[in-house]
Amino acid sequence: MISFGHVFFILLALILLLIPGIALKKLKLLNKAGLAGFVVVLMYVGQPFLTIQGFVLASDAVPRNGQMAINLLIMFGLSVLAHLLLFGVAKAIFLPKFSGFLNRNKQKLAKAASGEVNDDTETTPADDSEIDPVARRVLEEEASGGDPLILKNKKTAGVYQFITVFSNTGFLGIPFIHMLVRAAFPGPYGTPYLYADIARIYAVVFVVVFNMASWTLGVVMVTGSWKAVRIKRAFLNPAVFVAVFAVPMFFFPQINIFNHPSNAFGAYSVHLGQIVRFFALMATGVSMIVVGVRMADVPLKQMITSAGAYVSSFAKLIIAPLVMFLACFVLYHIGLLDVRDPNNLMILVMIAMAAMPAAASMLAFTERFKGDSDLAIEGFLVSTVLSLITMPILLPLLLNVFF
Repeated sequence: MISFGHVFFILLALILLLIPGIALKKLKLLNKAGLAGFVVVLMYVGQPFLTIQGFVLASDAVPRNGQMAINLLIMFGLSVLAHLLLFGVAKAIFLPKFSGFLNRNKQKLAKAASGEVNDDTETTPADDSEIDPVARRVLEEEASGGDPLILKNKKTAGVYQFITVFSNTGFLGIPFIHMLVRAAFPGPYGTPYLYADIARIYAVVFVVVFNMASWTLGVVMVTGSWKAVRIKRAFLNPAVFVAVFAVPMFFFPQINIFNHPSNAFGAYSVHLGQIVRFFALMATGVSMIVVGVRMADVPLKQMITSAGAYVSSFAKLIIAPLVMFLACFVLYHIGLLDVRDPNNLMILVMIAMAAMPAAASMLAFTERFKGDSDLAIEGFLVSTVLSLITMPILLPLLLNVFF
């Protein structure tokens, strides 16, 4: 059974990792410009190794059979359904006019639309070449023939929708789920991490879909157009690409060079597995340092007085997990999940991922595709702080229905 204490103290331990980043920023040892290297490390090293770890370091007790393959396909389908469902909910809640009303800079936007002043609320990269070229063309075409206020409200709506749909699944979600299941559901005697390892594999599948969805639905939200979407990015991003190699290693341990003594590396494969573990552990810590620096950049008054940040956080932390709970409840009671997932770990992953705070990748997306970075930072930080209250209360209530 999952308790308030399980969720609260695990989440608190992860969120306390923000402190080094805040301290580095306040001591002027690290600034926003210096974060670029950290972000590259996270995207091209941290996230891929989190994906690899879930599959290649799973304990030998985890089943590697046809039923597990079917379960992974089911989890993939459920993850796709989850993102599409939340996309529809977010679109219904955050209409452009409502989002514009929530925007704390509404008066400035109105002046900008009338040509009285220039809008200085939009954060753009220092180097315009960093903006995605396809997105730049789309935005220029729309701006040339559209009402500036309408276009700005559309961008604002896109940020709030992104907050609602996309959770911090990789750097926060994967370690949280593994720690939660280890604490609440220890495996049978001799295999204490069995259920935790299975849950982590399901979480990695969810993150693979997250990355595919963020490069399609996410781009649409931030730019307001399907024209900026490049399908190949949904499949060639690092987290998805490495899964192509990690999944076969999971099902065929003989080729798992990281964690199986019967392969060509013999007993030395265990040492290679330590490399994967070290890089995966690094990812969560570095990501929270980046978040801490970002948090220290935002004035406290600006963060706590942003109405849009609170409304989008409510949608992310309350409405999204409730919608996911109802979807899982229906699927469970019509018999689609109770047989395939006897331990209800898929349900746990789906609801827990939906309850996570907003995705850290949202900041990079709004900068790359010329979205409203100020709103993204506010929404991300407010949802992260409030999750320490909402998740310990909501997750036990929802998950214990199935356990």
